[in-house]
Amino acid sequence: MNNMINFIIGNHPPYLATEDAFEYLVAGVRSAGGRISYSIDEYAAEGVNLIMERHTVEQAKPLVGLRQRYPRSKLFVIVTEI
Repeated sequence: MNNMINFIIGNHPPYLATEDAFEYLVAGVRSAGGRISYSIDEYAAEGVNLIMERHTVEQAKPLVGLRQRYPRSKLFVIVTEI
C-alpha cells in the first residue's frame, strides 16, 4: 500500500466501543502494510479517507463536496449498524 489512509474520527465521542472498533481497523490496516493516520475532521486530498458512520445528511454534504473537489482521493464510510 502506497497511499496514506486517513481515519476521520471527529464525529464520535471518545467511547470505548468506538475506540475498540477504531483500533481493530487500524491493526488490520497496519498488518497489511498500510500507513494510517488519525484526524479529527481533516480530509486528505490524496489517498484514502475512512469515516465511521454517525453522520447526518447535513454533516455528510461537506465530505461529498471534498470528494468531488479532490478527485484523486477516496472516501469510504464504515457502517456498523443496520
